[in-house]
Amino acid sequence: MPAHRTIELRFIRRSATGQLQHDASLDDLLKITKLGENSVRAIYTERSVDGATIDVQTLTYQQCLLYVYRIFNLLTLDEDPFESVQLFLPAYPTVMLKVETLRAHIPQLMEALASTCTQWPAIGRTTTT
Repeated sequence: MPAHRTIELRFIRRSATGQLQHDASLDDLLKITKLGENSVRAIYTERSVDGATIDVQTLTYQQCLLYVYRIFNLLTLDEDPFESVQLFLPAYPTVMLKVETLRAHIPQLMEALASTCTQWPAIGRTTTT
């Protein structure tokens, strides 16, 4: 089976002063890796100054999509939200959204995630220019 790039969602925190958190080592991170047909591993890393907590799940595509959908919805309800969410999807440009605008874009984000799951591109040749 060919290798596949991971889906990555980076949750960017505000600093204590309310400004964008510039320390990427404190961002929460969700990595989704294709294991096989209709199977992924989701690794959520919650980071803080005290260290990291890592949760690992093996999910079907449908379970994974529901999991991400719930994360997006919970982010829109949070009273002390992350500043932004950055999405790295294989074969798509990187996208960053402010959490305050996330709700309006959930359908488009879920469609792009579903498309990636059903037609996950294999890693192609890399070049330097």
